[in-house]
Amino acid sequence: MNQSKTQKLFYLYANRKIKVGHDGYIELNAILDDDYRMKRGQEIFATIFFLGVKSHRYVNRAKWKNIPPMLRFKAMEEDLTMVEGFTPRQIMTIFPIDKVYDKTGEVKDYFSTMDMIKQHGLDTPIHDVFEFLINYMNKDIRIFCVDMITALSDLKREQGGTGVLEDLLVQGDGYQNGEK
Repeated sequence: MNQSKTQKLFYLYANRKIKVGHDGYIELNAILDDDYRMKRGQEIFATIFFLGVKSHRYVNRAKWKNIPPMLRFKAMEEDLTMVEGFTPRQIMTIFPIDKVYDKTGEVKDYFSTMDMIKQHGLDTPIHDVFEFLINYMNKDIRIFCVDMITALSDLKREQGGTGVLEDLLVQGDGYQNGEK
């Protein structure tokens, strides 16, 4: 896919997300029935989350890196907040699990994702959305999670620390606190 088409798709998703959020806010304020407001709010939040995650597939990486890390991280954190309290069943309707099978058992696949969901409970609300999504097998979700980890790493580096992956590598090798 060429760069201009990719950018158009990103802006299409991003602009639609803003429009749905704006119109949804107005709509929710006009609904008097609490049960219907809750149901409609979840539908609107699911749509905003879908558009926010989907847009990351089409991000221009050069331009994305020029946005301050705090702004990148905050925008993605807001997307996660939209689905806080959703159940795995609801997430599965927004982003179905990829039908990828790994015979070795060493890679996340459809079955390992379903095992994780069964342990969590299909209709149990998700409180740590990022932790749930990082273990969820869907290409769009993976891209979103990688972008969020990258934004957090850039933010930590900007504040004088090391990135998230560097921290994990150092801790995993025993180099933390000068152990080796």
